[in-house]
Amino acid sequence: MGEVIKIDDDLDQNLPHSAVRTLVLIGKTGNGKSSTGNSILRRKVFKTKASSCVTSCYEQGKAKLPNGVLLKVMDTPGLFDLQLEPGSILKEISQCMELAKNEVHAFILVLTIRSRFSREEAASFEILKSIFGVKMINYLIIVFTGGDELEENNESLEDYLGHNCPEPLQDLLHSCGNRMVLFDNKTKDETKQAVQLKKLFSLLDTVIIFNEGQPYKRDLLALAGLQVELKSTMQRERLEKELAEEQAARSYAEKNAQMLLAELKKERKIAEKRAQVAQENALKQIRQLQLEMSRRKMSERQPGLFNFIGDFIDMGKETTECLQLAKDGFHAVLVVLSVKNRFSREEKAAIQCLEQFFGKQIYDYMILVFTGGDQLEEDEVTLEDYLDDSPWQLQELLDICGGRAVLFNNKTKNEFKNADQVNELFRLVDSVVEMNGGTPYTSSLLPDVEVEEKLNSQIELLRKQLEDERVARQIGEKKYMEQLSAEEDKRKRVEKNAIESKLKSEEEIEELREKLDQIRYIIL
Repeated sequence: MGEVIKIDDDLDQNLPHSAVRTLVLIGKTGNGKSSTGNSILRRKVFKTKASSCVTSCYEQGKAKLPNGVLLKVMDTPGLFDLQLEPGSILKEISQCMELAKNEVHAFILVLTIRSRFSREEAASFEILKSIFGVKMINYLIIVFTGGDELEENNESLEDYLGHNCPEPLQDLLHSCGNRMVLFDNKTKDETKQAVQLKKLFSLLDTVIIFNEGQPYKRDLLALAGLQVELKSTMQRERLEKELAEEQAARSYAEKNAQMLLAELKKERKIAEKRAQVAQENALKQIRQLQLEMSRRKMSERQPGLFNFIGDFIDMGKETTECLQLAKDGFHAVLVVLSVKNRFSREEKAAIQCLEQFFGKQIYDYMILVFTGGDQLEEDEVTLEDYLDDSPWQLQELLDICGGRAVLFNNKTKNEFKNADQVNELFRLVDSVVEMNGGTPYTSSLLPDVEVEEKLNSQIELLRKQLEDERVARQIGEKKYMEQLSAEEDKRKRVEKNAIESKLKSEEEIEELREKLDQIRYIIL
């Protein structure tokens, strides 16, 4: 039944109705109706040139099957395109039914797998049912075009519908008894063409048997009475669509407003936390790193050089006393930082103080010890990952120190982890000693500059930076509050406009429904 024979248009004049099968193609413009009609007839009858215009009149093609049955295929106007005038659509449908001698054996609804079954298509099909009547479902066969795309993805029609089928399409398939077939209108393989046609004709036979051989018929006079009802229905559909779009726009605006508010609040909290951390870093003492050196001599703990409070002269005296205690010099300087806080401007200034006091040579003895290993372990982040995302000032310091850095978890109870981190520190100490030829840093290496003068200028600079940071934070807070206030006003305006639009649309829809009820009452 897959083979068809081209015939002249006049050969069907004397054929009995039982020897004729009439198929009517319906569906949205662009779904491949014309190509499907050509595939069914096995020859090019319908124009398939790509166009955004809607077909404005019917087209038909004929072919004779090997069993002597005449196959008539009719392409209808774009019934699924709601922008057409109802009178124009009804006129063409009436003409199509007249040419079909008011006998249709199957309606072929053409859909495409290249796009989802839209809300517009669902609404259009409901309009078709109002025109042809509910019984048209008994004559419905659904053809999905785009079989070449599914074949390319190694996917069957059942697979596609299994994970990509909207609920309205599921209901439609169920109502028509799942009469569906996949078409590849681009294939040149005659075997494939014959297989898909065979399945379509098998479904056509099923429809004919289900309807006891009786074709679909429609009272042509009743179509005229539907024109007013169809126009009202389409206006209602348009209004409902506009309402849905308005509601979606309102929802989108509200969501954006909420997201922006949340982002602004988040940024404000981050700014407040950074300011708090900066102040705490400026006022806290450096943590004492106590390690069992086991036959190794570590450098004396330096006083709170990162503390910018107290008497400047006392700080200079404490630093001098520290050097006197380490009279034989020290082999390494451990700069303790925390991964829980970002490298602050205060810490950067403190490093500069060290450089001013001890000279640039101090970097040859410096090892960066990062505490908070428990936090990185909890976040499944390595020290390398943390440093890659750190401020450029910290990365620059690490580069000057020769990349010497070690991560410490001071909260761990695991002896193996504790031993590993201590051994890594010892390895770095050994590398520093080896790099400096075994020579420790002593007071003789200090630059010939007054200690107190250096410390005082650096500390004064840092205090100025802290004051600038405080002023910047206050300006930032004021800016965030203004943005929050403006966004709240915008959100209220959007809500007000959306509510007014919704009320107006609902009133128009209700008015149309009342008119539609009156028209139906008059028709009945």
